Amino acid sequence: MNIQYLRNFYVIARLGNITKAAEVVHRTQSTLSSQIKNLENTLGTPLLERAGRKSVILTPAGEALLEFTKGLLQQYDELEMRLERIQSLSEEESGRLRIGAAPSVMDNLLPGFIPAFQKQHPNIRIQLFSRSPAEIIEKVKEGFLDIGISLDSAVPKNFLSYQWIPLRLTLMVPFGHPLEQRSPLTLQDIMEYPLIMPTNSRFLTRIIYDQQVMDMGMEPNIVLESDYNITHARYVHAGFGISFMYLSETAIEAFRKKIRCIDLDFLAPPLHLKIFHRKSTDMNIVATFVQFMESYRGKPEEFA
Repeated sequence: MNIQYLRNFYVIARLGNITKAAEVVHRTQSTLSSQIKNLENTLGTPLLERAGRKSVILTPAGEALLEFTKGLLQQYDELEMRLERIQSLSEEESGRLRIGAAPSVMDNLLPGFIPAFQKQHPNIRIQLFSRSPAEIIEKVKEGFLDIGISLDSAVPKNFLSYQWIPLRLTLMVPFGHPLEQRSPLTLQDIMEYPLIMPTNSRFLTRIIYDQQVMDMGMEPNIVLESDYNITHARYVHAGFGISFMYLSETAIEAFRKKIRCIDLDFLAPPLHLKIFHRKSTDMNIVATFVQFMESYRGKPEEFA
């Protein structure tokens, strides 16, 4: 049965008058009469009876069809609304997001989030770029990156930003290492051992280390440079050196089965990662991404 015929039948039944119904639905009387005849032929029974020159009343079959039509039209209207929302959502959530993050974020945090995000939002194409914090800020500023993820202290105030995950300065040592039980622990204690550090002074951990080395007049004792905290953890586990980096609880959870993670809050307070972007960025897609990242708890990436 034609859904529009049922809509018009419903109006006729409620008004009891084909002339008035024609005015309401913006159709001619002959058109409505033809539609009612079509419904009667389809159902094989009369639906309306004349009750005077202009009025009509429902037959028992018409009463049954009216009851059916009420529920059907309500469900059909709800379906149309849902389809409109789906279409609107699809249009809003289609496109591309180019996201930049530091290697330590890229290797531990995002693997727990991005696949889940893509499964929930398949129309959004994600491209990931591993860069230093300074490079991320520059690329977001240029418009090459849609979104950057970096420490809150590094994000310029002219970007729109959202506080995301807290990070703690954390010492990583092998199980049984002398520093594991030392208390109180000092930075000088840490610097007496071979260290695994980020590659350059644009990373906050390296800034802290380089400044302390300079202040103490000590010789740098770096045996490995890497921007990936999984690499740090693997070489710490192998006994090649120790490391201190800003880590999320997700990273610490991934590492704690293989190495000892010790808070270094006395050296620097906890910081937060921020998701940030230019004010001119497509807000529909960004809002979708930010909302997901705030609500979804990613799984830690363990290392072998």
